[in-house]
Amino acid sequence: MGSDSVFTNSLGAPILPDNVYRAMKQLCKATDVKYKGTHVLRHSFISIQGQQGRFVEVISAHVGHAQASFTRDHYRTFFDEERKGLTLDFSVLKKGAKPSS
Repeated sequence: MGSDSVFTNSLGAPILPDNVYRAMKQLCKATDVKYKGTHVLRHSFISIQGQQGRFVEVISAHVGHAQASFTRDHYRTFFDEERKGLTLDFSVLKKGAKPSS
C-alpha cells in the first residue's frame, strides 16, 4: 500500500496527526528538548532533502506543493555547511598571497 504522505506507518498508510503529536511531545519531554510543534518536521524534512542534493521540484511534488518556488521560499532552510565556500577570498589579490582552501 503506497501513500503520498511524507510520514507513514509500517503499512504505508498516513499516520494520524494526534499520534504524531503525542509521540513528539513524549520524545521532546524525554530528551529535554523544547517542543516546537509537529509542522517543524515538515520544514526539517524539506531542508534536509535539499541539503542532500535533491531537486526542489522533486521535493515540492513529494510534499504536495503546487509550485517549487513556494517550497523554496517558505520551507527550504540552508545550512551553514551549504554556504561554506561562497565567500569571496580577496587575499589572493595581495602580492605573493596564496588562496586559502
